[in-house]
Amino acid sequence: MLIFNSTWRKKLFQDKPFFTTLFAIMIPIALQNLLVSGLNFADTLMIGQLGETEVAAVGLANQIFFLLILNLFGFGSASAIFVSQYWGKGDIPAIRRTQGLSLVLGLFPAALFTFAALAVPEWTMGIFSKDPEVIRLGSDYLRVVGLSYPLVAVSFGYANILRSIEKAALPLYASILALGTNVVLNYLFIFGIGPFPALGVVGAALGTTLSRVLETLFLFYLVYRKPRPGEGENPSAATLREMGSFSLPYLKKYLMVASPVVANEITWALGMTVYKIIYARMGTDAIAAVNIAEVIINLMFVLFLGSGNAAAVMVGKVIGGGEKEKAYEYALRFSFLGIIMGLGVGLLMMLLSVPVVHVFSVSPAVKEAVRWILVIVGFTVPFKVFNLHIVVGVLRGGGDTRASLYIDLFGVWLIGVPMALAGGIWLGLAVPVVYAMAVSEEIFKSILCFYRLVSKKWINDLTEPPPEIRYIQEWD
Repeated sequence: MLIFNSTWRKKLFQDKPFFTTLFAIMIPIALQNLLVSGLNFADTLMIGQLGETEVAAVGLANQIFFLLILNLFGFGSASAIFVSQYWGKGDIPAIRRTQGLSLVLGLFPAALFTFAALAVPEWTMGIFSKDPEVIRLGSDYLRVVGLSYPLVAVSFGYANILRSIEKAALPLYASILALGTNVVLNYLFIFGIGPFPALGVVGAALGTTLSRVLETLFLFYLVYRKPRPGEGENPSAATLREMGSFSLPYLKKYLMVASPVVANEITWALGMTVYKIIYARMGTDAIAAVNIAEVIINLMFVLFLGSGNAAAVMVGKVIGGGEKEKAYEYALRFSFLGIIMGLGVGLLMMLLSVPVVHVFSVSPAVKEAVRWILVIVGFTVPFKVFNLHIVVGVLRGGGDTRASLYIDLFGVWLIGVPMALAGGIWLGLAVPVVYAMAVSEEIFKSILCFYRLVSKKWINDLTEPPPEIRYIQEWD
């Protein structure tokens, strides 16, 4: 097999164009995710100075934003699949057509969530809490931050397109400006520094909304600014006419690819919620240990989110360019790199498991549980990164979104959740043991991922027109 060929393994590390493209896409995405994680931490820290009720209110109100992001990520991932393949084919009109469809489909849920935030915030908050004060504060927050949801849909849509055409640095620049502004404005509006009034949670919402306005405007500037000499027009600098040129057959084709991705994100999120409910039922120490461990784990995985997205773009691009064998070679490369990177980060996680727990002011029992969770995850990181590169990268890049859905459903709902229920609720085992049982899903998923990878059935050229369009073209 190709992956065990010594000549190919040597070639892997000598392919400079491959790694140049990989780092150009991966690093900006990883940095952007790191900035967002840092901003969330800073926001929580500032709001935490107001009190536990305020933290609970803002945290629950942001569940609305989380649900919106799930929808946007599903449609955005589908757009990235199409755009990366059209990019490989050099079909700019098709890229802009897909961009328009992506924005329309993203603005629809954004409008619904904006309505929920502005028109019925108390009812919306009542879904998550019965505490009157939490509902009141959360409603005040939603009435302001809900105005920014359509802007989020637009900026999210443009960012996905830019990453798919290998311009991942542009959304990073916009995020750096917006996130920096958000921290400053939140500080001024929450606590009332200088001439600014102390607005509490409303101030946090106002700072977030204004920063999102700035992010969208700056991203528009970066996309639509006059090209520098020799630079060429940005493929995502589409006019309204170009973005509105999609047809009904193309919409059907797009939704066939997008719907499994949206379903995948929603079912995965529900699975993660069930895990948290199980750990919470095991006791306060158990859920505290899991939450602390996952803060560290998420920071470690920022790089892999970037490499997974890079895999989708690069694999999709060569498929669109008609190089299916090269797409398979790229898939094997990302698989091999995922295992190597996972081994390195897994070892690092295990080595840091002792010193890192002492940063947190928690009981010795919680610290010990966190340490063991990190050691357990360290062993499973190679499997998890391999699966991430295949499910999020290779299969989606090849348009095989149904296989991605089925693999995740199998892992979370047939392995992970039943194992966590058995260990945590029925057998009453210690939280590190239950966590080990839950993450064992990654080992089983890796078997499915490997078989799907070598089958080559995931390679689909989505740049071919739908049958209805081909029929029309034949008679033109």
